[in-house]
Amino acid sequence: MPTHLIALSVRSSRGRINNVDEEELILGQIDALDSSPEMHEQSRKKIRDERVRYIERDVFSWEPDDAYDVVFFANWLSHVPPSAFEQFWAIVERALAPEGRVFFVDEVGDAWRNEDLREEFVQGPTVPIVRRPLKDGRTFDVVKVFWEPTELKARLAELGWDINVETSGPFFCAQGHR
Repeated sequence: MPTHLIALSVRSSRGRINNVDEEELILGQIDALDSSPEMHEQSRKKIRDERVRYIERDVFSWEPDDAYDVVFFANWLSHVPPSAFEQFWAIVERALAPEGRVFFVDEVGDAWRNEDLREEFVQGPTVPIVRRPLKDGRTFDVVKVFWEPTELKARLAELGWDINVETSGPFFCAQGHR
């Protein structure tokens, strides 16, 4: 284990850095990358730790200024448009230190059958879209790509990644390296 492990968390994730509580932060540094100042603010209120650096940028235009031992994201890959899939993984590769690893979790292809979703699938667009209502009544159309674990592993292998993907209920957990 490195003496000073640094990690990148893609998305501040509603006031928690991908569901990591303050007392669980054992890393030397976490950089939280999110384009939403509101998500960062919610996270700051819950996680008061000087080891967390908040980076307000769109992940697709962000360039790493550090080499990360770990890149982690939860429920994010399903929001990457298919046309940006390779671009996203190139960014992850540039962010990782030579021996770095990536960890991520998301929903499997049929997760929607396992829960009562508030989302409805929008018919017709070339990119998979769901319409997501918020508690305040506003609705947003968001990209939602459900990956089957074997298909995802094969696609990442084509890009040079060695990724292990395991399912757990309606989710998959994945980890690996370049």
